[in-house]
Amino acid sequence: MADVEREMCEVTGHLNAQHARLVDLTIWLLANEREWSGPGVWRAEQYLAWRAGVAPHRAAQLVEIARRAEELPECVEAFRRGELSVDQMAAIAKRAPWWTDAEICELGKMMTVRQLRDLLAKYPFEDYPKPGEAAVDEPEQATGAEGDTDTDTDGATGAPGGDGEPEPEVEIGADPVLGCGDSTDRCTFHFDDDGTFHLHLQTDK
Repeated sequence: MADVEREMCEVTGHLNAQHARLVDLTIWLLANEREWSGPGVWRAEQYLAWRAGVAPHRAAQLVEIARRAEELPECVEAFRRGELSVDQMAAIAKRAPWWTDAEICELGKMMTVRQLRDLLAKYPFEDYPKPGEAAVDEPEQATGAEGDTDTDTDGATGAPGGDGEPEPEVEIGADPVLGCGDSTDRCTFHFDDDGTFHLHLQTDK
């Protein structure tokens, strides 16, 4: 049994890493469309389905992961090391915001694909701007009778990496509980005082 488990880890690690290489090739495809597109094949999904022999839904997953590679660097690096499978990575790329990259990477290594999908589907993540993105122009504030500008007295905490963004709806310090696919599993999340998001998994498996 020990030999089987060791070989299973070796095989799956190599398989994960090879899928990651396929994603790296997909990143190149997206950046160099003129190099490969032609009659009947003008989308990366079509090219992958043809040249890699994968099903359309798998090709779509590979493209989605490739498109989000820059936003999820820690997850992608773990994927390249063989620590995350293509299905785990696809679940992350489909739903996880950029600012959960480190936390969801560690959780992904411990969770099944179903648990990961359930967790990411149940939490309504805020869509915060990425660092360096231009802030959306705010409407002009109303002016009072004596020329004073009305200001919002609510002290909202900015999103990770930016100031002035709406505070997450989850109360700081709170630990809401989410189901993770099995009744014995518990997932909790909270925000630190500086707005940093943390996600934790407790499981008997």
